[in-house]
Amino acid sequence: MFEAPEAGSFHVNALIQDSAQGLEEVSIRAGGAEVGRIVAGENDGDLYLFTTEKPVTLVRGAEIEFIAAAPAQDFRICEVFLSKAVPQEEALKITSLATWVTPRSLPGASTGDTVDVDVCFMTNRPVVAAVRWGEGGALDRESTEEVATFSHRVQLTGLARGGRYSVQAFAVEGRDEALSETLAFVADQTRPERCSVERTSLPVTVADSMEAERPTWPVNSGVPIPRGELAGSEHCRLLDAQGQVVPAQFTGLGFWPDGSIKWLLVSFVHPGGSPDYTLEYGQAVSTPAVAGGIAVEQTADGLVVQTDVLRAELSSAQFAPPGRVVVDANRDGQFSNDEVVVSGGEGLVLVDGEGKRYTSAGAGATRFEVEEAGPVRTVARAEGPFAGPDGQFLKYRCRMYFYRGFAGIPTEVSLLAHEGKSGFPPTLNAVRSLTWPMESPTAAGAQPTRWVQDDIDRYVRYGAAEPQVGEGQGPGVATVAGDGGALTVAIRDFWQQYPNGFSLDGSTLTAELFPELPADVYAEHTDPKLLTMNYYWFRDGNYLVASGTEPTTDVLLYFGAPTDDERVAEAWQQPVQLTPGQEAICASGAFMDLAPSHEGRFEAYDQYMRTGLDNLERTRVRQREYSWMNYGDTYGERVVNWTNQEYDMQWGLLVNYARTGDMAYLDRALEAALHTVEIDMINWSDDPGVLGIQKEHAPWHVGGYDTPQPENTLYWFKNGIWNTGHVWTQGTYMAWCLTGERRYYESIERLAEFLDRSRTQFQERWVHRNYGWLTIAALGAYHTNAHPFHLNAARFYVQNVVDRQDPGSGGLIHPIGECEHEIRHMGGKSFMTGVVMAGMTMLDYVEPRDDLKRSLILSADWEYARMWNEEKNGFRYAQCPQYDDYASAPSMECWGLARAAELSGKPEHREMFLRSLSKMIHESGPSGSGKGYATQIRMTPYAVSALQRWGFDEVPASAPSKPVVSAPGQVYLIPGQPLTLSLAVGYSSPTPLDATAEIVKLPDGLTAGQTKVEWQMQRNVAAGPTFSLTGNARTGENIVVCWQAGEWSGEVQSVVRERQALDLGDGIGYIGGEDDPVGLALKALGIELEPVADLTPATLARYSALLVGREAHEKNYAGLRDHAAALLDFLQAGGSVALIQLQDSSWQGSWLPAPLTLSNNTGQAGEIVAPEHPLFTTPNRLTSVAGIISYDTMPVAGEGWNVLATDDKGQPSIVTMDAGEGRVLVVQPSPDRYVVGQEFAAPPLTTDTCASLIENIVAWLQSPM
Repeated sequence: MFEAPEAGSFHVNALIQDSAQGLEEVSIRAGGAEVGRIVAGENDGDLYLFTTEKPVTLVRGAEIEFIAAAPAQDFRICEVFLSKAVPQEEALKITSLATWVTPRSLPGASTGDTVDVDVCFMTNRPVVAAVRWGEGGALDRESTEEVATFSHRVQLTGLARGGRYSVQAFAVEGRDEALSETLAFVADQTRPERCSVERTSLPVTVADSMEAERPTWPVNSGVPIPRGELAGSEHCRLLDAQGQVVPAQFTGLGFWPDGSIKWLLVSFVHPGGSPDYTLEYGQAVSTPAVAGGIAVEQTADGLVVQTDVLRAELSSAQFAPPGRVVVDANRDGQFSNDEVVVSGGEGLVLVDGEGKRYTSAGAGATRFEVEEAGPVRTVARAEGPFAGPDGQFLKYRCRMYFYRGFAGIPTEVSLLAHEGKSGFPPTLNAVRSLTWPMESPTAAGAQPTRWVQDDIDRYVRYGAAEPQVGEGQGPGVATVAGDGGALTVAIRDFWQQYPNGFSLDGSTLTAELFPELPADVYAEHTDPKLLTMNYYWFRDGNYLVASGTEPTTDVLLYFGAPTDDERVAEAWQQPVQLTPGQEAICASGAFMDLAPSHEGRFEAYDQYMRTGLDNLERTRVRQREYSWMNYGDTYGERVVNWTNQEYDMQWGLLVNYARTGDMAYLDRALEAALHTVEIDMINWSDDPGVLGIQKEHAPWHVGGYDTPQPENTLYWFKNGIWNTGHVWTQGTYMAWCLTGERRYYESIERLAEFLDRSRTQFQERWVHRNYGWLTIAALGAYHTNAHPFHLNAARFYVQNVVDRQDPGSGGLIHPIGECEHEIRHMGGKSFMTGVVMAGMTMLDYVEPRDDLKRSLILSADWEYARMWNEEKNGFRYAQCPQYDDYASAPSMECWGLARAAELSGKPEHREMFLRSLSKMIHESGPSGSGKGYATQIRMTPYAVSALQRWGFDEVPASAPSKPVVSAPGQVYLIPGQPLTLSLAVGYSSPTPLDATAEIVKLPDGLTAGQTKVEWQMQRNVAAGPTFSLTGNARTGENIVVCWQAGEWSGEVQSVVRERQALDLGDGIGYIGGEDDPVGLALKALGIELEPVADLTPATLARYSALLVGREAHEKNYAGLRDHAAALLDFLQAGGSVALIQLQDSSWQGSWLPAPLTLSNNTGQAGEIVAPEHPLFTTPNRLTSVAGIISYDTMPVAGEGWNVLATDDKGQPSIVTMDAGEGRVLVVQPSPDRYVVGQEFAAPPLTTDTCASLIENIVAWLQSPM
């Protein structure tokens, strides 16, 4: 019921949400009479506006009632309002008119006297629009776009740079016409007239991941500058530690909206010694001229690049990098014929799947240019087809970097798969090899040799004798030297991006970027799951390169002393970065309102982040996430998918680099970004409609490789997929800003262009994470190049959210795909709303708006009212009753919640944010999976920054979560022997919780030595108190225990179960499902054990031994949870039982003859302490099982257990004991995971060791007592 706020004649309007089923009828009554009837039957869960056909006369305070004929699933009235007239659609209008010219230093910019001007504006409906424009104040020309859209961009081409013009936008839709104001503009990039500072001295340091002393080396790094302080790069200089000017080059990489430089690329050659420099900039600073700078000479056939160290002559007609290279070895300023180190070659050589041979010199380069020109750094770029007698096949891109003062040419070689279909699935192009031979006089007379790294830990040497296979990693560098000088070639990530190789034959040194391999080199690998991870990209002797991808190899040609080759290779491998430190980075605003890390502040959070990074690396090693297709990405999304950097892994890593200065974050982030631009992006397409798409998590990253589908795979995106809920630009744009490497910018700009062009032509019906990620992606572009086209796209995305948000509840409505109810619920998901809130927070940072602030607060209200699980300090997954007990971490929600709490001042918003974040940091622990870790690192730094603004110096300790206390369904009684009752506890909070347990009911014949126990619940420790009882009781009698812990209490009970005598057979049974990893491992090893159907005496009488699978208790196989005492009968009767990886979440201490304390903390097997036990000798001698993962560990083994092996923390890991006439073995590590490919062995552990341990467990069961 509602009351009229004033008297008058009004239409009554109601915004409703339709349900997903049935026909809803609602009577609208005013003053006791029906004035309208709502009938909703679309059954789509969407929002609809109803209005009374005629106005209703109301007095102030009149009651307006909505009376439903019957209840409905998700139907609700979201908003009621009165209006004098029937609400009408807003008239067509134009807003946000602006112009933009690509800054000269960005890829794709014009550097001449004419420019192209983008005229950008918005309309409130999708229409085809146009502009009138002209010189001065004239509007005598007209330009029109072709597609109806909300966000418009009309390009005016060939305008005179610096000329003054005017423009006006207009649009017509039927009889509705809109006209903008006239905008005067200058046809040039936006920039302030002057720097806002006269002179700023910014201390900067060369941060280096290389442990040894780095040789003289080029440094190219982006340095962030606060808004307005630097009008242009000509106002900079670099000083060394002694205050002397350093030859350096400065380039704008990113720009603030006012056109001032946001990211400044500083390029110079660091000679070693002190890493400390000073960057000076401001209006009073002028960039000094560089003596002896790089010179470029255009020739009839190409160009000549000459530094103070070397000279390279390049041909465009027959492009064969690095051309003819002469090094001024004697430093006389002359480049003579006796100083030639590379005399030429046939260029890059590609052999296709049929053995046809093509080269880069076989046809003229289609693009050949000096991409960057400067006195310290110059970049030459060549692109073209591979050509030969049989035509052309695929293309290449080669970037060569030249530096003043550096005796080398860093080079990027890209294989451009610009043929076939690049969509879903992509065409797979067969390539037998791609090599780069270089003829060098210094190599003359060298012995022929070749070595190839064909797997992570295997390389093969070829020579006069038989091929020699080596374990580990071969050298990623090759050197030839003679009287005329030396040539060293190093391949970055040589083994990480295997296969790679080198060969030397006569006077030719060849870098083998895709080395030819035997057709059967990977033939032994047939497991379907393994083939979703590795080796899928090689078939029948050929590499399969997906259309649209651009795999790239970074190669260094170095001409210094040959004795330095290993140090040069290491320097080429390890990142180096010029940085002003985290304080200056964060203070610049380039990462928005990010707060830096400080010693003594937020140390628990910093450790959480760094531990997660270490976990990520351990997972990479364990899962062997390497090769030219895989390196930089993470595996395991929905079991068989590559993650494709969900949710912008590189952004989260770079944010943490910015706030901590830890180079490990930077290194891993750049690996991730390179993978994105080389593999996951559609960088070329025969279909313009898919150019720029970023492919979503899928097998083989991009789909199309069609290896066998693993059994029980639920999600098999075999053709590759994409959608707007899985698109990210921020991290890759930031990689460009930090390095100045154009491959980042050019690729990710395609995605931003694709999204902001195609996704603004219509409004998506359902609002969930899609508009959040689209907003963030658009602002990732805008934060880099300040193009108003991207800002307008972000405005459009967010406006659609604001317009479609339920004004009553704050929910964002969409179908709940995981809902298992017959009629699926409609509603929202907590983490998706968090993504949308993050996008809104970012846009509000750019342009503060009241409607965004209101929407953020409304979303936080919805989170609190519908999604917050107060008892468990977490969030329900979705707005569906089946998720009422969920309590997930606020990984995606935390940033938006922090902002909403600041805006609203509501204590419930702040409490919800603090408690959920505290639980995440102090209880949950960082993930080791790529997707999980990326989720944890991208929003939380901004949540912690909010805490710092609020005066915190650490994420506060979490409030205790409600514990779970349970007792076994049965307690086992052997007449005449003590009975043990152990409680199990589930408690995740880090703060110990004082607790009591008291027996309140016992059978008459039983006596407890102690009826009340006090103890402390500990985080992730499953063991509770144990009661020792004596006497006798009958089967079926109850024992009741009451417990109290903090504010919570409860009651549990167990039923007495007396021992039953059994007669045993001689078989060996298996308790577990076929899909239990233990069962799968037995099948893989060819071990056949009879499945145990149930635990009745008749069934158990067939067996002398039982193997219990990892999931047997959790999933109650054979009724094991309900009849655990039957296992004790089996032991008492003389049976042998082996259990693998007990799970703390489903374990009861009374299920074995003596208690074991289990923990949810992860560990791994450590030392064997009983090396002569049959478990380690029969039939396989095992000297070590170290490294086998144990996702639940065993802190304590009670009295009676014998420890056979410990874990990496010295705790029990494998234990055994005799019980009655039988014996029991508990193996807490999981060797089965390795046998079935769920885990991958990191040396020195091998899969064979894990298989041998399982064989020994079965042999122990087979052996006599």
